[in-house]
Amino acid sequence: MEKRELHYVYGISYLVVIIVALVAFALFDVEHLVDKISFALTITSLVLAILAIIYTYIAGGKQEGQLTTLITTNQAITTASSQIQAAANALLGHVSEIPKGLQNLNDKLDTLSARDLSNVLPGEEVKSSNSSFDLTSEVSSVERDNANVVDMKSEEEILKDFIGKIPFFGMGMLYAFWRAFRNDKEISESWVEENYAGNYLFMLGIFYGARGAGLIDFKVRDGEIIPTACSESMHNSIARHLAKVMEVTNEENSEKLRNYMALADKTFNRQS
Repeated sequence: MEKRELHYVYGISYLVVIIVALVAFALFDVEHLVDKISFALTITSLVLAILAIIYTYIAGGKQEGQLTTLITTNQAITTASSQIQAAANALLGHVSEIPKGLQNLNDKLDTLSARDLSNVLPGEEVKSSNSSFDLTSEVSSVERDNANVVDMKSEEEILKDFIGKIPFFGMGMLYAFWRAFRNDKEISESWVEENYAGNYLFMLGIFYGARGAGLIDFKVRDGEIIPTACSESMHNSIARHLAKVMEVTNEENSEKLRNYMALADKTFNRQS
């Protein structure tokens, strides 16, 4: 209760006391003044007692309401705190998926040999030593082939470095993009919410990063991610790179990545 309201209560109480005292002196004809005063004080005490009871009841009701509000607020704070903690734990779980030996993973991916690269590069035709050829055109052809190999290696390095810097569920998202692109499918927000614990915005972040690296391109429309392009290295080598990652990481993380890839294979196939 505010001080102003408290003053009002006191003022009304005093007026009631005065009125009761006047009525007591006027209505009761007693012989002695002391008796009149005693009677008036008795009536006043009774009125004050009644007022005290009423005030206590009102104050108790307000305190109960305030206590209820306080309990409700505490419960809301506790619930919000639990939700924040759950979100923090989920984020921590995702972050923990990032390989502790990230640099070691990059080093192991560096061991991709020329033999592996040849799986995605066109092989050179072996020319007969007895055949005649134009030296100038042959040199130009070799230079073009070397330039193509350099470009492909550059794309391979970009893809490999990008994969090495994202968590395993991010690798699964990138693989899902590739599968959706191959089969002309869209990635819906509801599918991401259901299968990636509500990480739609994180998936967008992964895709924007990959687009910035020149690996993919896409559009976002009505809650759907529409793949529109994949780089040559992304198109030809993403599955092989992820297979290499599963070889060099531990069994738990390898199983997670394998499950993410299987989910993408099941969802973004030509029959779905």
